[in-house]
Amino acid sequence: MRKFTLCLMLLSAMFATAQDFANCYVTFTNVQQDGKEFVLYINDSNQLATSTDASVATEFLCTKEASGKYSFYNAEKGLYMIWRNNSNGGADDGDGTMAAYNATYCDWTLSPISGEDCYVVCSKRSNGTTDGSLILNHDTGVFDGWGSTASDRSDYSNHFRININSRVQFPEDGKAYVIKNVQNNGNVYVLQKGASALEVADVPAEITDAQIFVARVVDAETNKYAFVNAASGEYTMFHAIATTNPFSNGFSTTFAYNENVECHFVVEYEGKIRKNTFSLSGLRNRLTDANSGYATMAIGRDNKQMNANSGIGSAAYSDSYSSLFTFDEVEYANKPQLNNVGTSALITSDLHNKAMATFSAPFATVVPEGVTAYYATEGDGYVTLNAISTSEAIPANAGVVLVGEAAGNVTMVPATAEAVATLEENILVGSAGAAKEIAAGCYVLSAKNGVAGFYPTTAGTIAMNKAYIETAGEQSAIEIRLPGTTGIEKVEIGNEKSEIYDLTGRRVETITEPGIYIVGGKKVLVK
Repeated sequence: MRKFTLCLMLLSAMFATAQDFANCYVTFTNVQQDGKEFVLYINDSNQLATSTDASVATEFLCTKEASGKYSFYNAEKGLYMIWRNNSNGGADDGDGTMAAYNATYCDWTLSPISGEDCYVVCSKRSNGTTDGSLILNHDTGVFDGWGSTASDRSDYSNHFRININSRVQFPEDGKAYVIKNVQNNGNVYVLQKGASALEVADVPAEITDAQIFVARVVDAETNKYAFVNAASGEYTMFHAIATTNPFSNGFSTTFAYNENVECHFVVEYEGKIRKNTFSLSGLRNRLTDANSGYATMAIGRDNKQMNANSGIGSAAYSDSYSSLFTFDEVEYANKPQLNNVGTSALITSDLHNKAMATFSAPFATVVPEGVTAYYATEGDGYVTLNAISTSEAIPANAGVVLVGEAAGNVTMVPATAEAVATLEENILVGSAGAAKEIAAGCYVLSAKNGVAGFYPTTAGTIAMNKAYIETAGEQSAIEIRLPGTTGIEKVEIGNEKSEIYDLTGRRVETITEPGIYIVGGKKVLVK
């Protein structure tokens, strides 16, 4: 029976169940029957070697290749790991490494071993036809020859634990990024919204919305992503400079630029060139079809000029151009905080104990799961919230009220192929894209003395990407209803002797201004 040792690792392969190691940086640990361990590393002679010193383990970038198998590449040495057998020799002179990718030798299958946190690591032997697994001698750690089945003998073992040191972080839904281009001489540039086109610029001392792009995952399987500029709300698309027959200006107000071109990029990890960098390949849109299809962006090292390399992932990294980009995550106001409204007298009971927030954005957004988005229409002393279909997107710049079951932040993701809702007679005004000065008497969603509702505000500034009601009304608060629900009774207060209270429960002797009061045990709206 194998003896197990307790190992603390930052993310490790779990028992028996195969996991996806694609786009992970990993090390390999061979585990012998008695618990003895060897790590794999590439020595100074560029040979795959073994050691009982875990600190020397070589980190490999694991990539899922076209075959569906994995390759393991060490960028520091510029070498792929291949099968090795010290007794018989392997491909490439038996060193266990290869400089140029060759699918026959560089592609590996990983077979989980039942009941263990280990795998059989198998590739082609030196003849290019027979499968062979890496197997180590218990006493010396020397490689030997073995087939693709698990072997757990006292003298040899092909049980390998694959330790995930880190995973490559691709862009994520709703996250905001500054997209930087890195050059081989240390120069770093940013993509930004220019006066009339997508531009490349030096990194500014202070990042603005012009340099911020909000991501949407279009298709994770094919690494397709959309990026919306936070300043303009436009979709970013492929752009390159050409003196004749130019490309688009790099932006589109809609996700579908035309019937042939969508505004997305294929994001490929380029860790084999430089760690934590990506290439961006987009669909070209020339005035003719001669240069249609995908091209990879390449930025001039000395002139910042945008150029194109045909195809997906055709990355350049030279003294002239670089196609390597990083995604630096930054904060952006597309994560509104929903707050519980309790049993507010200003809100219809159908929405009691829900959580609410107002929202707007310079780009169309998807309604998050578990949230309902409403636009507001005006009633006599109240507003009616009208639900937007979950299959439709919230229009760009439109103000809405978001309602969820629980308090907390929700992430608003840019829309792509979703149909955009039509909001008829919506009275919610958005502060999409920038904080906005508002006049006294505008109504904002807030709470007074624990009672949530739309209340008038003094002149001031409303934060970016929120919404308010722009009206010159004189009510102390605006009631919130849903279609078909009744609200607070409207009455004129005369000389009745009933006791009167405000919504905080304080006794009111004389009503001096309009508002909602408790009169004789009933909620009434005093005009």
